[in-house]
Amino acid sequence: MLDSNNLTIYSYQNNSEPTRLVYTVLNLKAGAVAAVRISQKNIIGSDSVPFVTLNEFEAFGECLPGFWGLNCRNVCESACSSSCEAEHLKCNTMCIGYTDPPQCSIECKATQWGPNCLNHCSFSCYNSSCDKLTGLCLSGCLGYQDFPYCTTKCNKAYYGVNCTNSCPSNCLNATCDFIYGKCSDCTPGYTGDYCINPCVATCFGSNHKGTCSTVFSEYL
Repeated sequence: MLDSNNLTIYSYQNNSEPTRLVYTVLNLKAGAVAAVRISQKNIIGSDSVPFVTLNEFEAFGECLPGFWGLNCRNVCESACSSSCEAEHLKCNTMCIGYTDPPQCSIECKATQWGPNCLNHCSFSCYNSSCDKLTGLCLSGCLGYQDFPYCTTKCNKAYYGVNCTNSCPSNCLNATCDFIYGKCSDCTPGYTGDYCINPCVATCFGSNHKGTCSTVFSEYL
C-alpha cells in the first residue's frame, strides 16, 4: 500500500504452504492509502504458471477533523465546529453560529452566538448584538471602551457607546453612571437624574434625591 507520495506504508507477503485461493489482508495502521500494488513470483520447479488477481479491495476509515469526501480533501463548512459527515457534508453534532445541527442552515439571532447559538451576547455590547461565530460586539460597546471586546469600563467622567459621551456638567465630581450617564449626585443648585434642573428657591444645595440637602435659614 502506497501513500500519495508513492511511499510504502504497509506491505504483506504470503509465505504459507500450500497456497490458498483467497487471502484476507488486514491493515490496522492509520494512514491515507493512495494506491495498492500486487505482484507475484514464479515458483522454481512448478509446472503451473502463477497468476494473481485482485478481486476486491475495501478500505474503511474516517477523515481528519475538518475534512470530508472519499479522499478527505474537501474542507467542512465553517459552520461545523470541527467535523462533518464524510459523505454528505452535514455537520455532526454541533454548529458554530447556527442553531440546527446537522444541517446548520439557521443563523443565530442577533443576541446569540457560538455552538448551536447557546451563548448570549455580552451585556456590554451595544444593542446586545455580537458576531455569531466569535461573540465579539458588532455595533460598539455600551459603557465600555475597548471595542470589539468591550471589557474595559469607561474612564471617570465618560459614559455611553464606546465611552464617547462626557458626564453632564453639573454632576458632582464629574461622576455619572458609565452606561446611561445619570449623575451620582449634583453640584449645589441643581437637581434631577442628569442635574440639569435648577433647585427651587428654598434650597441652597442639591436636592437630587428629591429633598433639599441645605435649606435657606429664613425658611427654617
